Amino acid sequence: MQNKTLKELASLVGGDIAGDENVAISDVAGIDNAGQGDITFIANPKYIAMISSAKASAFIVSPDVKAQAGKNFLYVKNPYLAFAKILALFNPPPLPYNGIHPDA
Repeated sequence: MQNKTLKELASLVGGDIAGDENVAISDVAGIDNAGQGDITFIANPKYIAMISSAKASAFIVSPDVKAQAGKNFLYVKNPYLAFAKILALFNPPPLPYNGIHPDA
């Protein structure tokens, strides 16, 4: 999968951006495992404090989360749904095998 910019992902999910809209996103990850190039999401307010120490390149959050200096945010109404759409983009289902199985 080719990298996508945060701007491209915002267009896909209908979100707004705070931060660098041109940051390159190459994968999705949970907040604990996210690193450079990853986008993660926070839907539960108790995890907002983790943003400051997280290494993700961008965060999918609801509009009530305050922007933080040096962090990139994708604001959406439903972070779960946006994360699912972006996850599907970076991890599409395998294509079905077209042909005759060798054992057939």
